[in-house]
Amino acid sequence: MRLLFRARRGADPLDLRRINFGTRSLIRSFWFGIGLQFLLWRHMFDLPVIVPVRVLGPLTEFAKEVYR
Repeated sequence: MRLLFRARRGADPLDLRRINFGTRSLIRSFWFGIGLQFLLWRHMFDLPVIVPVRVLGPLTEFAKEVYR
């Protein structure tokens, strides 16, 4: 966070915090939606838990790299 402030000294820190909070809440709501959808699918089709873990694992790593 401090590095971000140092990189843009001219910018207002409150604006940067708002932007950061916005992206965080977007990512959280995105993963929450995926989780809900999976629960629905699992209830409908009786899917095992192992399958989505293999799919969501690399996706989460990718999201972490993008968020950095």
